[in-house]
Amino acid sequence: MKRSQSLLLVFLFAVFVFAIVAADPVRAENPRFRRGDSNVDGALDISDVSNTLGFLFLGAPDALPCEDASDANDDGELDIVDALRVIEHLFLGGRPLPPPFGACGADATIDALDCETFWPCRPPPASGRVLFDDQVRYDAHCFPTSVALADLDADEDLDLVLSNWCTEDISIRLGANDRALGEMAHVRAGFRPQAVAIGDLDDDGVLDLAVANQDSCDVSILLGRGDGTFRDAAHYRIAEGCLVFDVELGDLNDDGALDVVAVSLHGWISVLLGVGDGTLADAVPYELAAGSFSAALGDLNGDATLDIVLSHSSLDRVSVFLGAGDGTFGEPALHPTGDGPVGLALADLDGNDTLDLVTANAAGNDVSIIRGKGDGTFAAPLSCAAGDQPRAVALGDVDGDGALDIVTANRESGDVSVILGGGDSTFREAVTHAAGEAPWTVTLGDIDGDGRLDVVVGNFDSNDVSVLFSREP
Repeated sequence: MKRSQSLLLVFLFAVFVFAIVAADPVRAENPRFRRGDSNVDGALDISDVSNTLGFLFLGAPDALPCEDASDANDDGELDIVDALRVIEHLFLGGRPLPPPFGACGADATIDALDCETFWPCRPPPASGRVLFDDQVRYDAHCFPTSVALADLDADEDLDLVLSNWCTEDISIRLGANDRALGEMAHVRAGFRPQAVAIGDLDDDGVLDLAVANQDSCDVSILLGRGDGTFRDAAHYRIAEGCLVFDVELGDLNDDGALDVVAVSLHGWISVLLGVGDGTLADAVPYELAAGSFSAALGDLNGDATLDIVLSHSSLDRVSVFLGAGDGTFGEPALHPTGDGPVGLALADLDGNDTLDLVTANAAGNDVSIIRGKGDGTFAAPLSCAAGDQPRAVALGDVDGDGALDIVTANRESGDVSVILGGGDSTFREAVTHAAGEAPWTVTLGDIDGDGRLDVVVGNFDSNDVSVLFSREP
């Protein structure tokens, strides 16, 4: 064969190989990941070893979301050597894993492995646009520990309710469908009000308030008049313990009346069934595995009955009480979270009609995204970095793309983290926005009537409220 023909064949073969590589959709996307993070939770630890071994020998999980990340020695193969390589690095002082390691990056080695998703390395919005204007600060009365939004005076504008921890009252600021909130009005509740829930407790079409009073060991019920003012509080003592840190409303026995769940840091919850006229039955206690700061209500197992989820910061767990439909609950089951969960929220993050759970982990500086299985149990938690000491979390579509996003109040770093969701339980890296001193609580709502969610943060140390109004896209 002539030399020129040989060169032509080599050239054509090179073009053929290049075309195959260029056509590989995975390589064309050039996915970013971190080497060794097999379970795609944003951290390299022993759970990654377990995940790799489970895939190799137990068939669980049945697929790896990022095979490249599991290929710890970057040899293009998934085998036990990858698990041993991570163990060597973690516990035997071994050398760093091949890049990308530590920071997010692309795989420089061409191999047959895939990386379908690695959500801890998803960047902020591609446009780089800022979702919120700089904060606007409004005075609070004294150490706001809870913020809630609702239309209290039937004018179609959201109003603001604050609990004032160092007093015996709550504060109300009426909204006006713009970026100005009205003057504070104070309503007496109980000693050291810690949390507020809003709902129609007497079935008159007017919103009422339920207040968790930390040191008077009770719940206050304030019936609304429909004009933003309230009748004098009625007090209902919890069944066991004191230090009432949270209160939630929901119809627990399917009688059409709202019921009350009060959470005690002493390791109890109290269920107070509503009569329907604004009064409550005697509290029924349920013992917890440990004290709790927060609760959320939702149907976790698809039986059309509300269940209860509670955070246990000292256990790195949440507990789940499944409802029986008559206002009673079974024995609690514990599920793991990140380190030191405080706040939590329930919502369907991936559009499969099953509630998922998000916890704000103050000790881990992150949130746990925990997918619901639809039977009252949860999958293993995935973590996503937030700010320093996130202690409250809210869920809502802040960027208007139809997918739920996560917003946390970060006590130590003095800011909020906005973590945009992809609608499939994956999330981008957090973007922070300044708040006040020691952000303690957060909620979402359209205060100025522009059709976009705003962020409202209660700042404990600066005795004020930060409002981050959504920015015009």
